[in-house]
Formats: sequence, structure tokens, C-alpha cells
Amino acid sequence: MLKLIQTFTFDRNAFKRSALLSAKSAADHIALVTSSASLDKTQANIVGAFASYMGLFAREGEKFKITEAANAFLRMYSRNESDAWRWLATRSLWRFVIPNGTACAANAVAKANNTSFAFFYNLLGLLMHLGTLSDDRRFLYYDEFLKILDDDAKWKLGPADLFSQILSVRSSFWRPITGRQTLLEDLEDQYKVGRDNFNTLFNKSFDQTGLFSFVNNGPKIVGLGLSTNLDAVLQRRIRFMLDNPPIWKHDEESWPQFLELHEKDLPQAVSTSEVSAVPVPESSVKGMVEAAFGSFRAANFIVSQDLLVRFISSLLAKRLVILTGLSGSGKTKLAQAFAVWLGGTQTVVDSFEPGAEIKSDKISYHVAASDDLAIELWNHKEEAQATKVVLPRALVLEWVAEIREKGFDKDTTARTIREAVDKKTKYSTQLNSFETHLKAAAFRYIEFGKEPAAHTFFELIAVGPDWNGKENVLGYPDALNSEKYVRTPTLDLLLRAKDDPTSPYFLILDEMNLSHVERYFADMLSSMESGQPIHLHDDLDAQGKPTMRDGVPGEVRFPHNVFVIGTVNVDETTYMFSPKVLDRANVIEFRVDGNELLGFAERPSDIELDSLRAVGFGFSSPFLQASQCDPQLEVSQRQMLKAEIDLLFHTLSQHNAEFGFRVVHEMARFSYFYEHLSGESETFRDAWDSQILQKVLPKLHGSRRKLEPILLALSAYCYMEHKWSTGGEVASLSNKGELEKGIAEATQMQGISPLSEDSGGNRKYPTTSAHLSRSYEKIARMLSVLDQNGFASFAEA
Repeated sequence: MLKLIQTFTFDRNAFKRSALLSAKSAADHIALVTSSASLDKTQANIVGAFASYMGLFAREGEKFKITEAANAFLRMYSRNESDAWRWLATRSLWRFVIPNGTACAANAVAKANNTSFAFFYNLLGLLMHLGTLSDDRRFLYYDEFLKILDDDAKWKLGPADLFSQILSVRSSFWRPITGRQTLLEDLEDQYKVGRDNFNTLFNKSFDQTGLFSFVNNGPKIVGLGLSTNLDAVLQRRIRFMLDNPPIWKHDEESWPQFLELHEKDLPQAVSTSEVSAVPVPESSVKGMVEAAFGSFRAANFIVSQDLLVRFISSLLAKRLVILTGLSGSGKTKLAQAFAVWLGGTQTVVDSFEPGAEIKSDKISYHVAASDDLAIELWNHKEEAQATKVVLPRALVLEWVAEIREKGFDKDTTARTIREAVDKKTKYSTQLNSFETHLKAAAFRYIEFGKEPAAHTFFELIAVGPDWNGKENVLGYPDALNSEKYVRTPTLDLLLRAKDDPTSPYFLILDEMNLSHVERYFADMLSSMESGQPIHLHDDLDAQGKPTMRDGVPGEVRFPHNVFVIGTVNVDETTYMFSPKVLDRANVIEFRVDGNELLGFAERPSDIELDSLRAVGFGFSSPFLQASQCDPQLEVSQRQMLKAEIDLLFHTLSQHNAEFGFRVVHEMARFSYFYEHLSGESETFRDAWDSQILQKVLPKLHGSRRKLEPILLALSAYCYMEHKWSTGGEVASLSNKGELEKGIAEATQMQGISPLSEDSGGNRKYPTTSAHLSRSYEKIARMLSVLDQNGFASFAEA
């Protein structure tokens, strides 16, 4: 028992960090073999993997030659490099049966047990079954799957039997995502699974097919499911594999021929999707900052890695981030660039998307296919039992126009509508004989509320100076037409996000303080925090139940996958934020670095946003999953955070400026993600510095009399070194008494002041010497403004 888990693998030599890099490696090695150059040991291992697992090469004596499969790969590579590899990885996993003609150790175990199986085919079918379940139950979790696979005899079970086994396991073993184990770290010792075996299979080769989405527990991958964002080509690949289980007769000499390209093989259509176009780390959003930084630089967008770490960490800590600072410093561009990079314009919304079910008075029709000209409807899901009807889209639109003009509703008979259309139609009236199909299709189009259109994952909304209520963002029922609702781009974004819960969406509010935020955004803030619905209208159906108006429900909750980014400019036309808003946000100030400005001046150019479109799409699912997890800091970091919060809270409470539980929770989340994204150790101080700068200081504003004591106390807190004593996992602030004394002295203006200068005019306490340098520098600027004007706030014009 357990032998197959310990021995099963899919050769790692063929896979690089991403589909794009793997594709390049394959193309480079095809060129190398074609040139007949001598192969070193590493090259020979990679070519051997491409031969034994993917069929790109075949042995010819002591050398290799390329195969027709390699030629097919190159043809696809010339059109879409990433998708050429996705096709090759998918094809190879699908054809990989056990036993086989490779050196995989699982072969001997399977033969000894008289077992044969096609792992990828069986798993793909299992995920199709699980896809019918709701919420997080649609995913396959590693720990529950291994409860089945620890019995070698069960590896040969087909998809339906595996699904039955999973349901049986779940009847006595089910827990939320937060209790799940990850395959590599948690289960390696239990099952003696090598790091290059199942880990490579699940977290790299599967990812590079573009067919799957992964579910995380914090930074760890704990399961996978079929992606909900597949284009038509990728959907057809899945359908083809499920319809064609791989069959091999276990003759090791015929293995190369089995891997060769066959007439009935995985279709070579090229997907235009750019899934996994960026190297996606194996376990989480780690590496996201580096990838985004490189993409932004290539698009002529100048932004520091430090700012990116703080920006992404802030979004993950809480879904509301405010960007403030100098006009023209890149606030709005950062929000746009990140939203475009992560999602861009990815899919197409269509009333007649293949797979859609269209209900008529007595029957449901199923959209089997559609294009710009026509739609194909079946009256049964199974083709063998279906009668097929093809309708021109333009004819459907004629029915739509007549229904709207005459005020017909669903109770109007199909024959009545047909007779009205027959008088005007440009098509043969014979086509209108499919009147029940046409009526169903027309009302589907009307109720769906959209023509085929680009489906964007973000909206850039310019806030108006006259926004005084939620109607400016969420629309309102049309008082002149009881069937109409005046929609807004913001409402449309929320409804798109609600229907697509596995993708992140971004609402960018440009110059959000041109009006009082509390007036137009209060309902959304409350819903974001509490999860309670936002009321939109009171329409009821004939039975007195809430109903849709113009495709808009009576109420909507703020979707968990919508992130709000607000930009702020400060002048005489804008308003200050209330504590209610600031308490719920990270506020990031933009300042222009002189060296970067000079570098830009040498070669000034526009930002190429289009070049960023969906480049980072591979990070979208891990990003969203990370935002929804409940991460826990290491014990020592929790102790450091607790000690810092204790001292900071005491300092602020002396001036009636303390904070509450929400702020502490978000500080802890930010600290976790900051360390995770920065990729460096000993980052707690930088994370804590950022939180004082982004969560504490933005709420401070007022006259000199009110503000100066607080700023002086915080200046001492930030300037003085915080010394830690550690032993094992224990950490404590060893100089707490010294810090408290220094803070008290500074409050009385007897100690540290950032404005102090020596006899030579040099600042006595330079920013570079401060323990928390970012916050200290900001405090120094605020004190300087306070000294000049008698009033200061965090936001600077």
C-alpha cells in the first residue's frame, strides 16, 4: 500500500516556472536537436523528458530526431507561445497512462498489482463531477483525495467511482478551507511523497495547462478545481479528452509511437487566452510584486517595488485603499495598471453563450453553438435526443424590436408576436415558423440586458462634485417608466462581480473627495463591512415576491471580490475624509523621487497600458484567494505586534487619538502579507512602519495646539530604536520603559523634535537615523507645515 503515491511522477525536467518559459525551452531544444549539435548532460536530460513524456523527439540510434508532434507544437508556437505549451502539457498529461514506456517507478508497482490507469483523464472527469457542486465543495482537496489514493487498488477507479468515493469521504470528513492541509509541506512526511513528484504534478504541470484554478489556505495551495474562466478552445480541449480516454496496450516498444501525433488527437486550435502568461509561483502570490514591477517597467510606468509591496499588501489586508499625493504622480495610473495587468478585458458577455439554458413557456432550449451570425438551439441537452434549430441573430433582434415596440410581455403568445414580425421581417417568413424558439430567444436577450460586449474587470469612475447620495453610484428606479432602472457603471461592475465570484474586480474612484464620501459611498462602506444588502428598489411580482427590474435585483450585497481604490487630490475644492472612511482604509501617499524624475526626463513617453492587458492574469485567482483567507503571523511576530500596539495605543490614548479592534486586525493582516510579498526576512519593522504611516497618521489633522503634542510624541516613538529580546519563539520589547520616557519628554517639547537643528543648521535628528524612517519623515513634514501655517493634515497639496 501507499507505493503509488510514493512513486508516481511526471518528469519535472520538461517544466520551467511558467508556460511561457516552458514553451521557450521546448522550442530551443527542438532547434538544438534539429541542428544536430552535441548535447551536454542537462540538455540530454531535458530532451529525454520531452521524448519520453511528450513525444517531441524520437531516438534514432544514439541521437534524437524531431517528430510530427514537435512540428505541430512549432506551428502553434508561432501563433501563441504560451498556448502552444498549454496544448503540449495538456496532451502529454492526457496520454500519460500507467504502466507505460518511461522509467517512472510507478510502472513496476502498477504491474505488480495488475493495475492500469490514466491519472489525468480520471482526475479531469472527477473535477467535472465536482464542478456541479456549489461554493468551496466544487474543489478537490489534496488531503481528502489522498485518503482515497493511499489504497493502491483505487488508482484505477474511473471518474464516476472517484466522485462516489469523494462523497463518501466527505460524509465523515469535511472541514472548511482553513482546516485543509497542503500537499507538499503538510503531507510529505505522512505519505513519503517526494518534493518532485506530486508537488510538480499538481502545482506546476497542472497549472501550465491553463485548465485549472487552485484554492489556497493562506499562502499554501490545498486543492484545485476546473477554472471557471475558460475560453471556447480550452473548453473544447476538456470535452475532447473526456470523450476520448487514452488506451495503450502496454507494449513498451510501442510507447514512442503511442506518443506520436495521431489523426484522432487533441485538436490543435490555438487559444487567444493569456492564462498563466506570467511565471506564477507554485504556492501563492509570492513573486507577484516582482512580476508586476517588471511588467510596469516594460510599459514605461515608473513605480518603486517598495510602493508595490505596500499597495498590494494593503489591498489584501482590506479591500479599500486610498492613494493621495502630488497631482500627476501616478496614483490613478497605478490603479489602472494593476487592474489591467491582473485582469484587463478578458471575456465576452453574450446572451447566447454556448451552454446557456433558455426557458420558453413549456420547454428549455440549450445553446449548443453561437457566433456573430447565428445561434444553434437544441431542445434536449443530449445531442442524440435533440432537435436542432439554427436562428439568425438578426432575426432574433427583429423579434426583440417588435416586442419592445408593441409592449408585448411573456404572456403574449408566440403566434401573436410572429404575426407582428411577419409584416416587417427581411427574412423568409418560413423561418418564423420556429416561433417558440424565437420568442424564448428574444426574451432571453431582453432579460439578459446586454449585447455581446467586452467584459471588463474594472471601472474607472470620475467622482462628481455634486454627488450627494447613493444614486450617483448605484443608480435608481426610473420614475417615468416602471420597468426601467437607471443603471451606472458602478452597479454594472458589482453585478458582474456577483456573477463571477472567482475573479477579482476593481472599482477605481478618481478624485473621490470632490464630494463628501460619506454621502455617496456610505451604503457601500457599510455593506463591505457588514455583508448586509444594499436596497435598490421595491418591485414585487404577482405573488408579492421581490423581482428584477430591467435586470437589476431589489437589493445587492457588496461582492467579496470587489476591491475599491480611491485617488485623492487636495486643494480648495475638495473635502477631508471622516474617521469612518479612514478607519477602513490604508492611505498611501505618492511622492516623486528626484532621480526617477530625471530618468524619466531623459526619455519621456506615455504609459502603454494596452501592453499590460491580462499579463498578470495567472495571479488573479491566488490574489483573490489570499484576500479571503485569515492569515496568522508567526508566534514571535505576533508578540512583536502586540508589544508595538500596546505602546502605540498608550501613546495615542494620552491625546484621545486611540484606535479600535478593526485597525488592529487590519494591521496584523498587512504585516503578514507585507512579509509574504517582499520575499525578505526581518521585515516586521518595515511593515509596522508602513502601518503607522498608512493607518495612524492619515487621521491626524488640526491646529498647532491640538496636533503638535501628538506629533511630537509620535516623532519620539518613531525615532528611538525599538530593542527586542528574543529566545526561541519568544519576543519582547526590552526598552519599553526608555521609550515611554522619551515619548513623555517629547510631548512636553523637552526631548526629541524633528525640527531641532544644531549650530550649523543641520537637523539634529536626521530621518535616515530613525527607527521607523518612513513615518518619522512624514511626521517631520507635518510638523514643518504646522510650524509655518499653524495647521496641518496628512494630505499635502
